[in-house]
Amino acid sequence: MNENESMKRTWHWQIDEIEEGPDYVFLASCASADAERLHAFVHKHLPDAYVENPSQRPKHRADAKLYSSYLDRSTQRRLHEMDQTGSRESIWHHGEIEVFDQHVSIKHMSAGGMFDDTDLVLRLAEARSLTMLSWIVGYSGYEWAEVARGASGFELATYIRDQRHLTAAPFHPAPQPAAGVDVDERRTVSLLQTRPSDGIEFDMSEYMLTISRALLESIAAGAPTTWKSERERLALIAGSRAKKLLLAADARSSMPVDANHLLLQLFERGAVHVVRRPAGQRVPRVSIHYSGRRSGPMVGRGFITMSDGATGVPFVHIDWWVS
Repeated sequence: MNENESMKRTWHWQIDEIEEGPDYVFLASCASADAERLHAFVHKHLPDAYVENPSQRPKHRADAKLYSSYLDRSTQRRLHEMDQTGSRESIWHHGEIEVFDQHVSIKHMSAGGMFDDTDLVLRLAEARSLTMLSWIVGYSGYEWAEVARGASGFELATYIRDQRHLTAAPFHPAPQPAAGVDVDERRTVSLLQTRPSDGIEFDMSEYMLTISRALLESIAAGAPTTWKSERERLALIAGSRAKKLLLAADARSSMPVDANHLLLQLFERGAVHVVRRPAGQRVPRVSIHYSGRRSGPMVGRGFITMSDGATGVPFVHIDWWVS
């Protein structure tokens, strides 16, 4: 994660722009199986502005099987001083991070934007060990108002960074199972809830796929001219494939065959919008099946299939490896 990127946008940038508040709220939910990993992840990457809150959990979190709470350092210090002296005073301005089961919330109470915690939110969005299913950014004052929501970590990272105003960065794909060995693994990934306003459409017979033009342009522009590491080599290949997709879209031609591998990487990141034809019903999730079979020391083959997460109907099939 580039430090300068975090400085360019905060998770509450849109609330800052419309000058609302004063309470800022971020809430995200991961897969239920991620609960323990989520608690450990937040504890590991806790922003410097926060410390663990030893106070008893609030009543409205009593049903949570797992619960962790963190307060900004100044507030925690003041609470400790009040406990020591027996005094009591109202604390209007404070920051709080709560993790309850598979959910995490960040609140800047009467203190919108005072606390530096965007790095944690970006880490959560891009964590390979967590599956983010939903997130909300909002504010409250006289009433609650929601300014943004999404259904994947990719959407959240894109929202924060607002890629249309940032310089391109190399594209790094999500990890895949090892190639060249026996494997039978399935993953379910949440897809974009809303069609990108600058979307490029690709006709896949019974399905229509839409990818953000700005995203493809960013991947293409972020490709290095030479490579010295495996990550740079993969970014160079992804950039070349992104250029081919853009050319195919502009020429209104079919998707290049080797671009399917970039399409897979975008699906793995949840960065594609899909609708079923002819009704135009949105596909909320994709099922990705990694299948490989080695029948001898030098003989084997692997395939990857992307299917409708609800119906099981496949719409992209990729030759993964062969020996």
